[in-house]
Amino acid sequence: MIGGAHVTYTPNDLLKDCDADYIVRGRGEICVQAVVCHIRNSKFPVNVDVWRSGNQCILSSKERRLYSPRLDLVDSSLFPDYLSNISVSFSHGCCYNCSFCVVGSSAINTVEFMPIEAASNMISHLCCNYGITGLAVTDENLFFNIEYAKQIMGHLKKNKLRWTALAHIQSFIGEKAPSNLHRVGCQKIFFGVETSRADIRYKIGKGNYENMDILSIAQNLISQRIVPVFSFILGLPGETRSDMENTILFANELRLLGSETVFNYLELYPGTRIYDSPLVCDYKCRDSHIQYMGNYWFNDQLPVPLAGGLAVSERELAEAWVDAQLIR
Repeated sequence: MIGGAHVTYTPNDLLKDCDADYIVRGRGEICVQAVVCHIRNSKFPVNVDVWRSGNQCILSSKERRLYSPRLDLVDSSLFPDYLSNISVSFSHGCCYNCSFCVVGSSAINTVEFMPIEAASNMISHLCCNYGITGLAVTDENLFFNIEYAKQIMGHLKKNKLRWTALAHIQSFIGEKAPSNLHRVGCQKIFFGVETSRADIRYKIGKGNYENMDILSIAQNLISQRIVPVFSFILGLPGETRSDMENTILFANELRLLGSETVFNYLELYPGTRIYDSPLVCDYKCRDSHIQYMGNYWFNDQLPVPLAGGLAVSERELAEAWVDAQLIR
């Protein structure tokens, strides 16, 4: 049995040379139970859709509600004493539509939030039974619904938890932007900015906002003793080397304020809108986009041999180029 993003969005790719008996698309809570049912009595329950291709079965759940984890079934004595911080998610799917993301780009993307009562019980259970003191909220939807976020943050504060979260820049612009987050235990917030060019951000589905908005958010959070982390993607369609250099300069401006920055390189995933864009068709056939970037930046002189017969890969050279320009 296999599952995951690639299976979910391009199942036909795997049918050609995959020997799995079961291919699970989307969330697996219901489908895994359906597989067990089929193995036991050769029948699938009615809450899954099933397609057959030869001896293989492709499954997708008909249900869209978010199931709460049964933490009460986990033996707390097996939980490591040193692990006081864990990751949690209060939703499935994504409220946004970034063209490079396998979740937001998908036609089957559905968003479901965990009911407040279930979220409250999960938070309390983690604190009381596992000694958790910190949470990393790993879904980007928390601040999409500010009223929902306020209730979640109230429960985090009640349990005296320190926490970090992902967020969209537009959730922090305007009158409805969350405030006083330091008072409810927030330590760090991670934003995907991707590039310093506002027009490219808009084209890839990141929204319509200016660099001044980003700087303002950074200053506001830092004044609350919250660390903002801004992530950038180099090599987006339409970017030139000059654009990438300007993005690094903008990152340095954010770092001087006290922010943290992270750099990634565009990877092309089947099933995303950017994968089918005509702007990337000239290098889609390469092993990865970093290979295109390396050739584009360094004129095909890669890998670069070093003393002792070692070689610098394109990714290593690109990372070194970025690292050399960042302010420490």
